[in-house]
Amino acid sequence: MADTTPLHTLLELAEKAVEQQTKRMGIAQRAHQENQQKLALLLQYQRDYEQQYERGMANGLGMLHHQNFREFMLKLDDAIHGQQLLIEQTEARLATERNAWQAAERKRMSYHTLKQREHERQTQHAYKQEQKLNDEFATRMINQRLNHHD
Repeated sequence: MADTTPLHTLLELAEKAVEQQTKRMGIAQRAHQENQQKLALLLQYQRDYEQQYERGMANGLGMLHHQNFREFMLKLDDAIHGQQLLIEQTEARLATERNAWQAAERKRMSYHTLKQREHERQTQHAYKQEQKLNDEFATRMINQRLNHHD
């Protein structure tokens, strides 16, 4: 027979909430990692372009190349700054999702603990009932033996 107590229903709902929150946290984690990877690529691209510029300077770049480099580096700096802001946003979202997951997990664990306690209480009650029946049976058997010997 399926357990349909209100506590069981609450536990199922809490488990679903934890599952959904786990998915949301995973999505936030992936977005954060992707943004970190994009930043790493932008920084690598910046280093590579600076090295290329330095090699060009050693070979005598003209004024136009120098101006193009400065303009491009400003745009690249803006892109890096924008990516850093995205990372901050995804870090905040990830922290929010992690906190929500932790709250959902605490709630689930509370219901789980309550359900375990209820099960233990029911088991103890059943044990006491069985013990009472055994005692009554033993008493009847003793009484029957005593009445039979009279």
